[in-house]
Amino acid sequence: LEGKKIMTKWLNNARVRSNERFALKGLEILGSLEKTLNEMSLESDWYFGDLRLEGKALQLEGSHLMKEKESKEKAIESDLDLLRRTLNNVTSDLETKRRSKQSDFNEKVAKLRNESQRKKDERVRELHKALHESRSDEMSA
Repeated sequence: LEGKKIMTKWLNNARVRSNERFALKGLEILGSLEKTLNEMSLESDWYFGDLRLEGKALQLEGSHLMKEKESKEKAIESDLDLLRRTLNNVTSDLETKRRSKQSDFNEKVAKLRNESQRKKDERVRELHKALHESRSDEMSA
């Protein structure tokens, strides 16, 4: 079970690092594409025209994908925040209920302890009284 936890954590960390590398590579490619497009002069458009159009289309698509990725990451982070708040609320409610039940339990135990002590004291008094009466009877006889 512990090995499974370690492997799961390792895989999750590997996914995060892989996603980070993928995002960095995407930014690097977009930067390279922008640099290449900027190097294509308008005077050479007769030669680079189709490439420039394809490059611009790729640049727009890459920008759109980056914005979409950021939007989804924000939505996921928002959902995670909501889940964390919900978890904290549920945990807090459970802790409050646990404390209340613990308090009720402690009160019942204290009442039972007091009742038991009262009965014990009462029985001791009865026994002392019976012993005293027994001694009195022996002395009068």
